Amino acid sequence: MNTSLLLKTACLVGALAALAAGNNTPGPEAAAAARAPVLRDDQRLWNASYEAEQQGQYDQALKPMKTIRESHGDFYLANLRTGWLLYLKKDYAGALAAYQKASLLAPGALSPLIGQMNCHDALGDGEGSLRAGMAVLVLDPMNASINRRLADLHYARKDYARAASYYLKLATLFPEDLDLANALAWSYLNSSRPAEAQAIFEAILVVAPAHASALQGLAICTSPAPAATTPRKE
Repeated sequence: MNTSLLLKTACLVGALAALAAGNNTPGPEAAAAARAPVLRDDQRLWNASYEAEQQGQYDQALKPMKTIRESHGDFYLANLRTGWLLYLKKDYAGALAAYQKASLLAPGALSPLIGQMNCHDALGDGEGSLRAGMAVLVLDPMNASINRRLADLHYARKDYARAASYYLKLATLFPEDLDLANALAWSYLNSSRPAEAQAIFEAILVVAPAHASALQGLAICTSPAPAATTPRKE
C-alpha cells in the first residue's frame, strides 16, 4: 500500500478516536454533580428542614430538628430554629419554650430574646413582652426596633411618662422621623407636659402642615379651656 495513503489512514483513525473520546466527556450537569459535596447525615437533616419550611410544611421541618437534638444533644441553633418553626405554625407556647432554652444555651444572643418577645405578643402577654424587651436592651441598649416596641407597649398601657423616655431616645437618634416626634409629643401631652408637647407639634407642622395628629394635638395644647387629653398619637 502507498506509504502516503497509510499515513492518511492513520491520521483519520486517530481523529475519529479523539472525536469518540470527546463525546464521552461528562456534560455540565454531570460535572456539577461530581463536584457536589457528599453531605453527612446531620447536614442532610438541616437541608431537609429548610426545604420543608420553604414548602410551608412546618411539622415536617420540625422532625429533623428533633432528630438532631436527640442524636447530638441540645445546642443553640437547633433550639432557635425549633422556636422559629413553632412560631410559624402558631404554637406560641411551644415556640416560647424553645426560645427560652436557646437563651439558656447562648445567654448573650439577641435572637431568642426577640423571639420570646414575639411569642409573648402573640399570646397577649404584655408583661412578658416587656420583660423580654428589657432583656434585649440589656445586651443592645440602642436597638431601635425594640425601643420602639417598648415605647408603644408602655403607651398602650397608659404609662405615658415611661413611653416618653423611649420615644425621646429614638427621636434623638432619628430626629427626621416625624412619627416618632409626634408620639413623643402625645406622650408629653398625656403626661401633663403641654408646653413641651406644643413645641414639638409646632415643629412637626412647620415641615408637614397637614399632619392630622399633630394638628389635633396642637389644638388641645392651645385651647382656652384644655380638654381632657386623649391617647391618640397616630
